[in-house]
Amino acid sequence: MSWILPAISVGMGLLGMNEQKKANSQAADQAAAANEKNNALSNQAMPYALQNLKTNQALMDFYQKNPFNDQQKAGYQNQNNLIDQFNGQVAPGLLGFANQMMGQQYSRQRGGAPGSAGYGAQTMQQPSQGLLAPFSAPKLESFGQIDWEGQNPFSKVNNIETEENFDPAAYLAQNPAVAGNEHWSKNPYEHYMTYGKSEGRKFTKKG
Repeated sequence: MSWILPAISVGMGLLGMNEQKKANSQAADQAAAANEKNNALSNQAMPYALQNLKTNQALMDFYQKNPFNDQQKAGYQNQNNLIDQFNGQVAPGLLGFANQMMGQQYSRQRGGAPGSAGYGAQTMQQPSQGLLAPFSAPKLESFGQIDWEGQNPFSKVNNIETEENFDPAAYLAQNPAVAGNEHWSKNPYEHYMTYGKSEGRKFTKKG
């Protein structure tokens, strides 16, 4: 009967192995189901994500070429023109008229209605100092015509690191390793924007 205990032990071990295999199989099935679900969601989202990227790129390209439409330009320029006209003509004219009026002697009511006793008993004249001294409009710089090129964040003026301003030959001359690479030697600007800039390589500007 000495074989009974070892046999029971072996049987229990096999039973445990079967349970472990069953648990592993269930876990694998669950993982496969989760992956299938994630893949289905990814497949649904991918076309939208790609279309969104394409739309964003098209929008960026449009605003790079057309940062301001005609209505915006007219509105901004008209606003500046009105401010310039007020600062240069209206404000000085109004203050000059005020000075002219206050430069003359005028009566000031000291009590009672006009025509009553004490009205106009004292004549006043504009003082030479203080708050009521002759007024003058501050000299302000004119806005003038708007520099639309300077206002455009994508213009050559504000964004020198454009491909249009890039000198590929000079960049390759400064970076022999890039020049020796079959792909990057044909696309030096792409290399600069992808790796060179973050690596501290110098942008080679034309001229």
